[in-house]
Amino acid sequence: MANVQPDKYTMVANELLEQVPKFKFNGTQLRIILIVWRYTFGFKRKDSDFSLTFLQKALGSHKNLISREVQFLIEKRVLKVVSEGTFTESRTLRFIKDYDTWLIERGSTKKVGGNQLVDTQSTNSGTPPVNQLGDQERKRSLKKIFKEIYSLEEEEMLFSKLKELVKAIYEHWNECRLVKHRALNPQIELQVKWALESYSFDELKQSISTYSDILNNAGYVLTTRWSLDDFLGKRHFEKFLADRDPYSYYPMVKKNAQVSQNEQLMREIGEGMQLEQSRGKATLLDH
Repeated sequence: MANVQPDKYTMVANELLEQVPKFKFNGTQLRIILIVWRYTFGFKRKDSDFSLTFLQKALGSHKNLISREVQFLIEKRVLKVVSEGTFTESRTLRFIKDYDTWLIERGSTKKVGGNQLVDTQSTNSGTPPVNQLGDQERKRSLKKIFKEIYSLEEEEMLFSKLKELVKAIYEHWNECRLVKHRALNPQIELQVKWALESYSFDELKQSISTYSDILNNAGYVLTTRWSLDDFLGKRHFEKFLADRDPYSYYPMVKKNAQVSQNEQLMREIGEGMQLEQSRGKATLLDH
């Protein structure tokens, strides 16, 4: 049983508590706002440092989703960046209490007959017709590939884009000078979906490009050609993420050293042949 202490609380103006629900925030955005309130108003300060890692732990959601929604709240003037993050310090955020300046759409009510009022915000996201429930349930069964718990709106958005992202990763792989695949088979599709659970589309695309650059550069020691499903399924792609510094992991020095040795050997062989030819000419002249 939770032991909630009544003397420990966050001071939030009643007006904010009344006004925030009138705006069309999604579930993740509201949760971010609550966390910002907790660590600003809860400590009697206007702003505080919020790293993505901290927000991820506080919300229990995917880091990429949090990053996107925080940026959305900043663009809509709900949150303000007081100071940008650096390598050693997190970004400082402030909640903007002047809700009249927010660029978020408000919910509204309208009459549908008599004195009955309908909330247009809830109407737009209401229960679908019965004949659509079967298809919806089938879609939900596929959404098990997501580890995180999203709102229904976020799930629908992510699921609708998933196939598009998988196809884009597959096409990008085939555009690079790597092992070519004739078709997007179920095994490849499964591995791409799995990788997208923990990494963003841009991160996967970048790792594929970096792998291709290193593999096809004669100055590097890497010669292993993986298929796309092995590259993802066996987590080889993680070696080529930007924060892993792959160009240092596969240094050019080793291979260049071998090339230099080969060049030196060929030079010595050439000099030896020239010396033998010179001796041969000298012998003919003596005769």
